[in-house]
Amino acid sequence: MSSEEAETTGPQVQDIEFEELKQGLDEDTLVLVDVRDSEELKVQGRIPKAINIPLPEIPDAFRNLTDDQFKEKYGFAKNADNLVFSCRSGRRAEAAINHVFEGSSSPQQPFRLYKGSFMDWEVKGGTVDRS
Repeated sequence: MSSEEAETTGPQVQDIEFEELKQGLDEDTLVLVDVRDSEELKVQGRIPKAINIPLPEIPDAFRNLTDDQFKEKYGFAKNADNLVFSCRSGRRAEAAINHVFEGSSSPQQPFRLYKGSFMDWEVKGGTVDRS
């Protein structure tokens, strides 16, 4: 294996922009995983339809729960190819992707990152659920 091949063994991450995410959520073609903790969601609000899995839960959820247990608990398939990860500003979402990748049974699964995350969503006028 060449050094170039070794460098490409990390997760395949694609950035997603506000408009594409908004459309995907409106059309139910994307699943948004918000990795902020529940207290942040209460204080800051959340993107409608986002599913909260706090970052500390990510490794256990994606590595140790069976597919059925995961779907029952969170309402979506953990190995779906339409997952987008988000947090407040993007850093924890990247960490979550790395955790999921390390425990993935399908390491070629594409991962999508909403790099601007909640801050970008709010600045661009996205609806925020504050309930």
